[in-house]
Amino acid sequence: MDKKGFTLMELMVSLFISGMVTVALMAVWRTASVQTVQGQRRGIIFNNMSIFSRGLRYDMDKSTAVLWPRPPNDGITLPENANGHFLLVGAFNAYEDGKGNLVPGLRDTFGTPQYFYYCVDRKIFNTGSPVTANIRRKAVPLTGPVKIETLLENTLARANPMCDGNVVLNNVTDFTYGEIPDEGATGTALITFTVYKDFKDGSPQILIRGKELLPLPK
Repeated sequence: MDKKGFTLMELMVSLFISGMVTVALMAVWRTASVQTVQGQRRGIIFNNMSIFSRGLRYDMDKSTAVLWPRPPNDGITLPENANGHFLLVGAFNAYEDGKGNLVPGLRDTFGTPQYFYYCVDRKIFNTGSPVTANIRRKAVPLTGPVKIETLLENTLARANPMCDGNVVLNNVTDFTYGEIPDEGATGTALITFTVYKDFKDGSPQILIRGKELLPLPK
């Protein structure tokens, strides 16, 4: 009985088909791998944004005064570049006395009087990407009454040009704070921010926008 093997043409066709299948499988694997890595990266960024938002909510919920941004025409002014360095200043267990001073101590409250601020770290330009920055948070004990204007000026001096404190959110391209008036209530603060991340390995950039609605202290 004759035993016939594959012809050269059959072998070439089978190798060609096998190669096409292998290339297709490699492309699918590469795409799945990129999507998995991107998903993990987005998850990390979402987690960092969630931690940042929870910290903001806690600070606003526990704060007894919001010192910056200031209401318009309230008699307290700062240099024009203030908004470029710190974004939000509040206080715990302290109050404004109506005379431009922050006074430590409130009835029915506990804890060390202090003020805190969120400030923008020095911005670094990355070629091909938007300008990004770190947002840092700093808490400072309040040992006695202090003029709010002086407190804000000192805070600005600390934040310029390099913000001090702990990094609470990085790769931020913008951060805005605005108050939403609410008749019969204390109002609400709307905070928006955008996180942008570029990768050196050529992976797609990630841009995520976040926002928080925070009740202002009574």
